[in-house]
Amino acid sequence: MTPSPHRRPVLFFPASALALSALLLLGGGCASPTKKKSAEDAASTNARYSPAMSTELGRVISYDPAAANVIIEFSSLANPPADLAGRALIARNPDTLAPTARLIAIAHRSGHVFGAYVVAGQPAPDDKVVIPPPF
Repeated sequence: MTPSPHRRPVLFFPASALALSALLLLGGGCASPTKKKSAEDAASTNARYSPAMSTELGRVISYDPAAANVIIEFSSLANPPADLAGRALIARNPDTLAPTARLIAIAHRSGHVFGAYVVAGQPAPDDKVVIPPPF
């Protein structure tokens, strides 16, 4: 049986289904503006209160308890700030990550090595030195 030339062809997708799929593809979405706003507020709150990562500078290579200063070698991945002098630093045990000393960086730098004064605690060689996160 052959179709008559006067009949319209049958569409596999009705026009309403085609319009609905186009609306979904264009990103009409179903979320109300209030739900979108509350999701944005939650994301900004999480970003505001999430803990900042400490910036690792290097490791302690020498500690002089009599002079209360240390020599620190920058790690190969460190990107030290230009204003490092006078900045507070923390020395941490590399195994436990427990703080061992508080340090203050001095202005003297020589290549990949710089110095710091010990404010509190006793650092050990190979302790990691980090810039604490701002609070």
